[in-house]
Amino acid sequence: AAGAVYIIVTGTSADVARLEIAVMIGADAVIVVDKEDPVKRGNEIAGKLYFVFEATEIASTINQGLKMLKQGGKVMITSIHVEDVTFDPIDLVRLSKSLIGVYAYHKDTWKRALTLMSSVIIDITPIISHRLLFSRGPEGF
Repeated sequence: AAGAVYIIVTGTSADVARLEIAVMIGADAVIVVDKEDPVKRGNEIAGKLYFVFEATEIASTINQGLKMLKQGGKVMITSIHVEDVTFDPIDLVRLSKSLIGVYAYHKDTWKRALTLMSSVIIDITPIISHRLLFSRGPEGF
C-alpha cells in the first residue's frame, strides 16, 4: 500500500466475499455501504483521507470520495462512468482537493506490482480466480 496509514475498502452486501479477501490481504477496515454511510464511517475509522481510489462506475461515489478527503487530498478515478457526474465544486476549490483520472499505468507500476507479488509481504492467492495460458488471455476479461 506504498506507505498508506489506513486502507479502507468499501463494497455492498453483495461484495462480502471480496471484502473478506481485502482484509486477508491487508485492508485495515471494510465498509458495507448499503448498511452504513461510507463518509461517516470512513471518518470514524481514519479521519479525513489523503487519497481515495474510486473504481465503482457509480457516479455518486466520486462526491462521497471528495467528502472523505482532507485539505489537499485527491480522488483517483480509475473507472469509466457512463452517467454524468455532478459534485459541488466549492469544497473542491476551497480545500484544494483534486480529481485525477487514471486510465493507464506506467511500466514501473507493473514492475513494482510484480515485485510485491513475488515477495512474502502479501499472499495474492485469494484474489486469483482463474489461471489461463497467454493464448487464452481474452477469456479473462
